[in-house]
Amino acid sequence: MLLLLLFCSLPTSGAALGKLGATFRKRGETVKDKPITNWNDVPVVIDVPMAARLLGFTVDVITRKCKKGEIPAHKVFNQWRIDKDELVQFLHKS
Repeated sequence: MLLLLLFCSLPTSGAALGKLGATFRKRGETVKDKPITNWNDVPVVIDVPMAARLLGFTVDVITRKCKKGEIPAHKVFNQWRIDKDELVQFLHKS
């Protein structure tokens, strides 16, 4: 009963959802599609798709370079993660 009351009290109109801070995107568009124009907007820990966007390579190329140790990366729960500062140092060396 409580769950039903909570569900019924949620706003359903777009205007009400907008007031809650909800963001509306086109179908298929993700937050990662937003262009990065400032290096400070890059997260401290970067996943492979974000690194691919930043470096201009495909996800497969970045994954391969992580596996070979060409890009400094760490496996976290079976996914590659790249530290932002390590990536900056890597780019300065290259």
